[in-house]
Amino acid sequence: MDLKEILVTVLINAVVTGGLFFGLQKVIERRLQRSLEKFKMDLQLAAFEHQIRFTKLYERRAEVIAELHKRFLRIQSGLYTMLYQLEEGRPISSSEADGTVYETTKTLGDYFKENLIYIPEGLCNKIETLNKQHLLALINFWQAQLSEEMEESDSKIDRNQYIHDMKEIVSKVSAIRNDIECEFRKMIGDTV
Repeated sequence: MDLKEILVTVLINAVVTGGLFFGLQKVIERRLQRSLEKFKMDLQLAAFEHQIRFTKLYERRAEVIAELHKRFLRIQSGLYTMLYQLEEGRPISSSEADGTVYETTKTLGDYFKENLIYIPEGLCNKIETLNKQHLLALINFWQAQLSEEMEESDSKIDRNQYIHDMKEIVSKVSAIRNDIECEFRKMIGDTV
């Protein structure tokens, strides 16, 4: 074998080996590309599932906050009615107070407890405090009303104190309504 044949043999072996390595490299690249594409699709699918799940939770939270706002409006309206009657010196019967304020307060409390997981913690604390204070004020009012109806002279209703208490509660209801509105605006991206 002469040098030319050795060079041709080495060159042919190099070309064949290079071709095999090139082909093998392409096969490996295609498999890696397929694996990468499958991984990307799996990630996209997981992200889509995550988005759907949290979109539903986000929608539910928005519904709860909107409903909570409506219920606070009802309470505020009932309180304004009671305050007007108290300030005008008109008598308020226990049944009237039950119908306008107590029932809306109770339904708000029930709704709040059922849905508090959707409400931000700071807002939950404010609502719980207000609800307790409001119910206590109503109970005190009814006790005084009952005493007055039973003509117990030593337990007459101190209208001015009750008016003051109710105005404080109305003020807190307004503040919480404002907080609810702000929370809803944050959720929809309106941070003006």
